[in-house]
Amino acid sequence: MARKNFGAKPYTYPQPVFIIAAYGENGNVDVAKLQPITFDPFNNKYVVLGETVGNAFKDGLKLR
Repeated sequence: MARKNFGAKPYTYPQPVFIIAAYGENGNVDVAKLQPITFDPFNNKYVVLGETVGNAFKDGLKLR
């Protein structure tokens, strides 16, 4: 069976991304102020991110 070359497609390598930061009063990045938007391909919608749902590296320790 011969290999088929499908050629380069725009979705096969990274696309340009603009990173804009919104800082809180303590000088750290505040994601809630930034309100980043992502695309949901399963529902064909744009979704605003920002709600905190857990603490990385801490919440899992409770399961030990």
